[in-house]
Amino acid sequence: MADDLSDDYDARFDREGRQVVVAVGELDDDEADDAADALGDRLGDDYLVTWARDDDGDVRLHVRVA
Repeated sequence: MADDLSDDYDARFDREGRQVVVAVGELDDDEADDAADALGDRLGDDYLVTWARDDDGDVRLHVRVA
């Protein structure tokens, strides 16, 4: 089950995966790495930020407690 976090952002809380998933759109691999690194730096060492592509090829950032 997922809960919408905001009407302004395409983000949701994945209860089963215990993570926040944020859709960031069409990025190449380097841009996706940069986005994940920037968010990880901003959040600090308590969080792990990874990225993956959805079925349409868009990038989604996955944020978990480290």
